Amino acid sequence: MRVLKPAELQSHHLLAWRSMVVENPQLSSPFFSLEYSLAVARVIPHVWIGVLEQKGTPVAFLAFERSAGGIGKRIRLCDYQGLVSKPGLAFDVRWFIHECGLRTWDFNHLLATQEVFQPFHLGCGVSPIMDISNGYAAYLEERRITGRMELIKRCAGKLRKLERETGEVRLEIHREDSDILQQLLTWRAAKYESHHSQELLVSVLQSLLPVQTGQMKSTLSVLYAGDHLVAAHFGLRSESTWHWWFPAYNPLFEKYSPGTNLLLKMAGSAEEAGVKVIDFGKGDQDYKKQLMTGSIPIAEGYVSASKWLSLSRRFKRETKRCLRQTPILGTLARKMYHVASGA
Repeated sequence: MRVLKPAELQSHHLLAWRSMVVENPQLSSPFFSLEYSLAVARVIPHVWIGVLEQKGTPVAFLAFERSAGGIGKRIRLCDYQGLVSKPGLAFDVRWFIHECGLRTWDFNHLLATQEVFQPFHLGCGVSPIMDISNGYAAYLEERRITGRMELIKRCAGKLRKLERETGEVRLEIHREDSDILQQLLTWRAAKYESHHSQELLVSVLQSLLPVQTGQMKSTLSVLYAGDHLVAAHFGLRSESTWHWWFPAYNPLFEKYSPGTNLLLKMAGSAEEAGVKVIDFGKGDQDYKKQLMTGSIPIAEGYVSASKWLSLSRRFKRETKRCLRQTPILGTLARKMYHVASGA
């Protein structure tokens, strides 16, 4: 068992990691690629890799960030957590977390199918996907047959209107252009309250932008109408999966549904690149519900290095849940606290 910074991984580690991604279909997301951890670690200093070895041979990797107090969490911005290993690997998870130098490893985007962590699940969700493995035309036909074409038809009408009023619509799959990336993030900052600092977000995406390997390609996709930049999306792509990640659009073109039209244009071009799945990431936005064909289960919970710590955390979690669900108990608890503290 070893714990290394990503830059400290040796050639046999790199080879084993990449081989496991190829051999394990569950790891098709680009977030499980070695390149993602390496790129983020160039910006964020607290990224570590737990390496499980058997007879000197790496059999599993776990990428995580370590915060004060020995708490392990997902790498910043990462939409999936989990082991990079061959399917079905079994071992003592508590021991592994302890050997990673952690008191607790928290997860909220864990690949729920990884059996070794299933006893530690506290809740489950999904990451919606668009399956286009039979081609985009087949996807559209499936939508038509099942009566789920409303959003697609509406967007197609708006796209034709945009072309009539502004100019020829075209998609560029990838532009390694820092100025466009900055414009995308500026649009997002104006519309959304981000959980991440703008400076950190820019730094991480700039670090990812030039990466173009087989197991992870950054894609800065851009939708134009005439000479106008209408929408842009920064995502990651593996050989089979394109992850929908950071979309944004020019507010001047909002009435044309530019974000969804960009997504549909990307889906239409994905077959040529060998993409079989577009993963929308965690979330229940309406467009995801209307365009999805299935989902990947993800879990939240934690693994504590000791059973006692696990019991203590579970007790605190259940106490908070009860207090939230029973307001009168929460009010009484706060009053008792103020009396006891002399407030």
